[in-house]
Amino acid sequence: MNTEEKIIKRLRNSAMSYLARYEVSEFQFKNTMKRKLSYFENNLNELEKDKLINQIKSEMVSSCFIDDNRYAETKIRSIRRQGGSQRLIFAKLNEKGISKDVIQSALNIVDEGYENPEIIAAVNFIKKKK
Repeated sequence: MNTEEKIIKRLRNSAMSYLARYEVSEFQFKNTMKRKLSYFENNLNELEKDKLINQIKSEMVSSCFIDDNRYAETKIRSIRRQGGSQRLIFAKLNEKGISKDVIQSALNIVDEGYENPEIIAAVNFIKKKK
């Protein structure tokens, strides 16, 4: 087993451990794996590191361990329960690297069936502040 295979194995194990604990976006996953890879002793250049990280990321996405749609829906539900507005949702998820199309799609799914979800969120926010 050469050093690159060892690094891939360690990175894959680290990724599995991380994803077992957290639901993350692809953007967050990539940043975390970059940080973890920097802890490993390696002499890889940036292009090789990106290639390894993208390989691990594509494995995790194809195995459905990472799903931006699922992540967005989960975060939106959480933010709505706390009384967050649509504007706050877009800001927070955009920060996490989620595209506007995915956010809008998830928002439509989560808010489906509610006449005015913004008012419900505002009422939740007010109740929380009392």
